[in-house]
Amino acid sequence: MTLPAKRDPTQLPLGLDGAGLQRTRGDSDRDGNHAPTAVQSGTERPVPLLAAGPALVDIPTVAESLGVTVRHVRRLVAERRIPHVRVGHFIRFDPDDVRRWIDDHRVTA
Repeated sequence: MTLPAKRDPTQLPLGLDGAGLQRTRGDSDRDGNHAPTAVQSGTERPVPLLAAGPALVDIPTVAESLGVTVRHVRRLVAERRIPHVRVGHFIRFDPDDVRRWIDDHRVTA
């Protein structure tokens, strides 16, 4: 049995860099496929094709930001308790939807 490779802690998360370009992780999914990118005119920096909308994040990213295990997030998805998007057989999350879901489930004293 082979353990999955750990993420490189020096890689930066998705977001905007100082030049206003969308930054990509550079890692690939478990099948070795890379996210589709386009090159902005006049530069050699890759820009996601869907740069206008929020970047979708994967299960490990949501689990880390919620402070729970990947298994727990998968269970939430299976029970349809957390908003998610299926892209083929991949499960992705819109960070804005996850923030709204957290706000909707907040318990006040």
